[in-house]
Amino acid sequence: MNFPECNVVEKDGKIYLPTAYTGFKSESWHLNPMQELVVPHIYSTNNMVVAAPTASGKSTVLMMAGTPALAVGGSVLYVAPYKALADEKLDDVQRKGHPWEKIPKLVVSGDYPWTPTQIKKASRARFISVTPESLISVLRKSDPQKTKWLSRVRVIVFDEIHLVTDASRGATMETMIMDVALRLPKARLIGLSATVSNPEDLQEWFTRLNERETDLIQSTYRPVPIVRHFYEYEGFCDSQSMPDRQQMAIELGLQFHEANEAYMIAVWNKKFGYSIQDDLRENHNLSVPFHNADVPKETRKNIESDYRTRIFPGLIATSTVFVGVNLPPRHLILTATHVGIDNEIPVHELLQAEGRSGRPEYDTEAHAHYLIHAGYREELEAKLLQGCHVESNFHKPALVAQHFLGALYTNALGCYDSFMEWFTWTLRYVQLPEENVDSEANDLLTTIISDMVRLGMIRPIENMLEDEFELTQLGKIAAQTMADPYVLYTLIQNFRKLSLESRVTELDVALAWTSYVEDFAGQSVPKYILNTIGSTILNRCPSITKAATVALYLGMTRDNVPRELQGLLYRIQKQHITRYAGILGRVMAETGSLRTLQTETYVRSVKSAARGELLADCMNDTPYAQDKHLLRLFGFGLITSGDIRKNRELAESVFSRDRVNEILRKR
Repeated sequence: MNFPECNVVEKDGKIYLPTAYTGFKSESWHLNPMQELVVPHIYSTNNMVVAAPTASGKSTVLMMAGTPALAVGGSVLYVAPYKALADEKLDDVQRKGHPWEKIPKLVVSGDYPWTPTQIKKASRARFISVTPESLISVLRKSDPQKTKWLSRVRVIVFDEIHLVTDASRGATMETMIMDVALRLPKARLIGLSATVSNPEDLQEWFTRLNERETDLIQSTYRPVPIVRHFYEYEGFCDSQSMPDRQQMAIELGLQFHEANEAYMIAVWNKKFGYSIQDDLRENHNLSVPFHNADVPKETRKNIESDYRTRIFPGLIATSTVFVGVNLPPRHLILTATHVGIDNEIPVHELLQAEGRSGRPEYDTEAHAHYLIHAGYREELEAKLLQGCHVESNFHKPALVAQHFLGALYTNALGCYDSFMEWFTWTLRYVQLPEENVDSEANDLLTTIISDMVRLGMIRPIENMLEDEFELTQLGKIAAQTMADPYVLYTLIQNFRKLSLESRVTELDVALAWTSYVEDFAGQSVPKYILNTIGSTILNRCPSITKAATVALYLGMTRDNVPRELQGLLYRIQKQHITRYAGILGRVMAETGSLRTLQTETYVRSVKSAARGELLADCMNDTPYAQDKHLLRLFGFGLITSGDIRKNRELAESVFSRDRVNEILRKR
């Protein structure tokens, strides 16, 4: 496909570009002030970091930098932090009339496993939209035929790159950026970031990765200014304040609905979202769609389309929408500033959410409505004003150790020197104090290696000229499951004790398992919750809230859980047991503690998790992704542990007998 030259036209004080470089429908389109700053860099081979507010038009940078690469036969790799955003970008570039409409395209995410069909499509694709986890999985495949398509990539665009600071996914994003930059040194790196306080760190990091100069473009331009409003309620942002927050959100929603102004009610808890939806329907005769992961994909697409065209003015949505998908309302109602027990929602997530509000073709200003607990306004305003500070997650030793074991597993590292070289490519290395960067890095890495040997995760290879290491069986489990090795070691010790018992109860399993359910560690637990939990757990486990939450999941149904513990139960059901069931299966199989587990309630809970629709996100992009509808949660742990024969009865309750036999033959 032929693309025109990027002829810049200035008229009436505005800069116009051909539509091939903007993606707009008309023959040419004038650029906004932020986009004008990018024009001199269109044909540059330098890296680029663009830091500008959400909804300032950064997506056009993909077109401006990608079109020259396509014109010379190269391909463009677009990395989106969310599956919804990866899908949305693919839909955008293949819509009728888009300049890239006719080029071969592909999306790679947990919804689209890396099958032979996908590999064949990748070999032809000129535009690939991918999530970080999927890209890491592709990069680490040993078969060169499966990654040959990467050699044609000339431009890599990392959207929302400031999310490297995210506590849950930041380390994965950072590792992915390192891996792909080192794998493709000729590719131009482009990072699209929200307004951050330290974009120079990203600029220096990019230059270190491929030894190219990196241009930094900063802008405060936003086409629709945001007006913030704050509404205070008594108490804290927890389950006790839900009735007040729900009433406030509904009153605001009704006000905007009556004025026929587009609004979105942002929730961080699906149960809360359904409660608001039910209230609006039953008490106000108003049907407002709720966009969340429980809704079938096709239905979600229809909701998005209808909302964009304003078929209905209101929408309730979880964070995957108001952070990851472009559905801009005039009014955004943020129903929380904290989740769980006083865990602050990161400021970058709040800014990202409010940045989605406002459409230039409809609105002259947008409104972000914050529901906050009394006395929090001044602190929140200061944080929003300061913006997001990008910080590498590799200041946490456990995360560095986790990725060290992963690199050993893929043969990317083998000794101290290669470990140190790997660390010098991290954003963390850039952010260490310059005067003692090497000594601090050395102290961290030698401590981690010593710890991993002590915990039995690695061992020195004998008769080698230099200090090289290999993974032990336990280290392989940590690498395969991407588990925190320090916590995994504790789990192994706990479950080995269980294996010596003649009978194991749900509470025993819960107490042994609490080491991994760490989100509640160190939190202050309200006294009324402690009284509800009871003395048994209090006397047996210092991690009170963690143990209680797991025990609740294993031993209670939602119907008989006290109201004060509903939020804790919800989180363990949706996150911890689901996400880490594979790890739990590996640990229990490895230690032999399964054979002492004789309680029907627990086994029934395991089977329910294994058969359920809630697949662990971290499993979607493993080499087993093509079997993701079969290799469910706990069963995945049993099968990959090699102990399936010992636990055949349980395995066959999760899978069919034929499937179990097939897996055994493959092993």
